[in-house]
Amino acid sequence: MDGETTSQAELLEELEELRRTVAELRKRELERICTEQELRRELRLVTENAKTTARILRSTIDVSNQAIRELRKAKKRAEAATRAKSDFLANMSHEIRTPMTAIQGFTELLLEEGDLGRAPSRRIEQLHTLKRNGQHMMQILSDILDIAKIEAGKIEVERLLVSPSEVVA
Repeated sequence: MDGETTSQAELLEELEELRRTVAELRKRELERICTEQELRRELRLVTENAKTTARILRSTIDVSNQAIRELRKAKKRAEAATRAKSDFLANMSHEIRTPMTAIQGFTELLLEEGDLGRAPSRRIEQLHTLKRNGQHMMQILSDILDIAKIEAGKIEVERLLVSPSEVVA
């Protein structure tokens, strides 16, 4: 019996060891399940955040693309308006230049012909003022035409010899 008692004691000890092992395995399995559930929750949150971020990015891209389209349209309108303005300035400067040339010419004739000695000094001053202002107006028209040519990309650069001392004088 003694052999059987020892054997029973050993079996009981082994059984107890087996129970402890099973309890430890159950504890570890429970921890694994809890960890897995926590990881799944975190994965769901990360996935939801990624989907939200993707939606926001798509929306931002759509808004950016719309803004780019609007900017392109605005640029085309601005370029067309600039061309129209340049064409208008060029046409108007040409249209105004023709009568101004006539005014300049007749002013020159009045100053050259006739008996200026008999004309009142006030009238001679008025003719000189008319000539000076006409020249100034022609310079303004030339400047406007030059600006229109520059904007239209049609300006031709003319190279001339210049004396700096004459320019300063």
